[in-house]
Amino acid sequence: MGVQSLVKVVVIAPKSETEKLFGELARFNWFDATEETSYRQRYELAEDAKRIRDQLVVLSDSLKLKDEPGVIEVLTKGYNVSREKLEVTDWKDYVAQVRKEAEPIIDEARKIDEEMSQTESKIEELESRKEMLEFASAIDADLGAVGTVTRFHLRLAVVRARDVKELKKSLPKVAVFSQAMGKRDSAVLVVGLKDDAQRVERVMKSFEARPLSLPEGLLEKPEEAFRRVREELDELNAKKTELRSRLERFKQEKGEHILCLLEASQIASGVLSYGSANPFRRFIKVEGHVPVSKLREFKETFKEHIVLTDGETGQDGKASQAVPTLISNPRYVNSFEEVTLTKGPPSYGEFDPTPIISIVFPIFYGFMFADAGQGILMFLLGLALWLRGAGKTKKWGVTIASFGAAATAVGLLTGEVFGLTTSTFPVVGDYLRKIVLIDLEPLKEGTGIETFMMLLVVAIMVGIVHITIGLTLDVAKYCRKREMLEVWTSRLPTLVFYLAGVVFGLAFIGNGFTFSGMLSSTALTPLLGLPIGTVTSTVLPVIFAVILVIAFGKAVARKLGKLQGHESTGIMVVEGIVEVLLKIVEFLANSISYARLGILMVVHVSLMVVVNKAAALGLAGLPIVVFGNVGVMMLEGLIVYIQDLRLHLYEWFTKFYDGEGRAFRTMVPCARRVDIVWKA
Repeated sequence: MGVQSLVKVVVIAPKSETEKLFGELARFNWFDATEETSYRQRYELAEDAKRIRDQLVVLSDSLKLKDEPGVIEVLTKGYNVSREKLEVTDWKDYVAQVRKEAEPIIDEARKIDEEMSQTESKIEELESRKEMLEFASAIDADLGAVGTVTRFHLRLAVVRARDVKELKKSLPKVAVFSQAMGKRDSAVLVVGLKDDAQRVERVMKSFEARPLSLPEGLLEKPEEAFRRVREELDELNAKKTELRSRLERFKQEKGEHILCLLEASQIASGVLSYGSANPFRRFIKVEGHVPVSKLREFKETFKEHIVLTDGETGQDGKASQAVPTLISNPRYVNSFEEVTLTKGPPSYGEFDPTPIISIVFPIFYGFMFADAGQGILMFLLGLALWLRGAGKTKKWGVTIASFGAAATAVGLLTGEVFGLTTSTFPVVGDYLRKIVLIDLEPLKEGTGIETFMMLLVVAIMVGIVHITIGLTLDVAKYCRKREMLEVWTSRLPTLVFYLAGVVFGLAFIGNGFTFSGMLSSTALTPLLGLPIGTVTSTVLPVIFAVILVIAFGKAVARKLGKLQGHESTGIMVVEGIVEVLLKIVEFLANSISYARLGILMVVHVSLMVVVNKAAALGLAGLPIVVFGNVGVMMLEGLIVYIQDLRLHLYEWFTKFYDGEGRAFRTMVPCARRVDIVWKA
């Protein structure tokens, strides 16, 4: 579990064995190849795979195929990915098989699309003709005579619909007839005297009027022509509907297979692209990283080629940013990797926080969403997504189920079930009441100020533990990197500073929020149970000592020649003092931020009090109670997730986690739809 150790390897083989080499790499799979874009050259097989991939991407987009359906569809219909087996001897055979299966499907889809385009083009043409005929009928005139009139100047044109009103204002002494043609254009017939010809043409030109021409044969009898056009439109619309049905059947029958072929082509394109990153003419060189645990197997697999190794990457504690990170976590923990990846993959040698997140994230969620009844419903929703979903949906199912389980547990410990106290339930009520640790009933009655304050204290103490874990991981990270000067001058003093500050804060609270008499007070410090004077006199020297180390430690190290850099000693002292001041503000703000755990619990209780008031209406209030619970689950469930994520990203990750790594990529990406079988 966590980040695995890697070793850098280089494989050199004759270029004539390129397909064989990539076939062996695909079989081995646990190889992250390093791209060398500066040596790009044309590799026909890779280009062929990319062409197929691009065509399938266009087809998938045009059909609007979904890699995964929505949550509602998963719950109602279920979703199981059917894997298709692809038996191949090498990559040339692989690409040939994908092409053989993809080309007929692409051609069939193209024919349907071309037929649809032609039909839509004809419909558009006839719609335009229909609008012209409607215009002719509306003005009740023989438009065929427009060009033969000698005493008047007639102009038939198309202008933008928004310009018609202005056009009429510009020609006040000229008759202007108009008819809408679609959403943007209007047909206009301008009738004026011969003397108005120049003015009419000048105005029409200013409005960018376009000539409106009517096809021959439609001029003498517009009504008859209108009937014929309408019949043709009916036929074409029926054909368009039939083509849409064909396209939908095609999508239903071939959709999953298209996604399978798309995945297969993406795999081939990705793997074979490394064959283009090669500076040699007669040999091919592929370099990358493999897990240390797989190194012996790698050497055995490629014993016919030249294999060079560079030792375990990052042994000196200063791994390059180019080194990938291979995270290996159990299934449950793996479901929370999305939270970690929100910040970014861990750098090589950095701690993977996912195992801790998989425990703490649900606990925080359950604390803020403390309701056993709604928690059970959330658990069942997550279980349904896990059983009926696939891919990311299945992972989300595990995550939501863990949230529901945590909310149920905390709900029982606070006596909350659908906003009602557990004691109101028959048979099990008395038993459930015995396990309540924090009674929230006073909050519902408006007399729970002590309960509210206790929730805030518990929330902040939980936050202190969480931040302490982060600072401890920060110290451990720099110890692993063997940057001991950084550990002793910054990281470890910061941890001690925070813990000592927490202890001093407890003494300050116990002394009535006043500094007066703290060194001599015999009152007991909250939580610690020790005299305030003893605690204060012990912790203050520690605080002053670590402040001096943080403020002046690096400057002293520079003077002693233990630290290299360009800044002057004075600048480093100023930076150290500023760092101390920032840490005081940061630690105070971060710790108080965890009060949201208790506040959102109180918000949930308040919302459920409002919803449950509808129960007094009897049967009439039942729908309000039901939909109110659903609404609270949807709204507050999302808000709680966002706040939980915020606590991790801003309050916790900032203490130790950079997340600037690059995830390890196996030679063949994790395939969901394709099962590749390499024949001997």
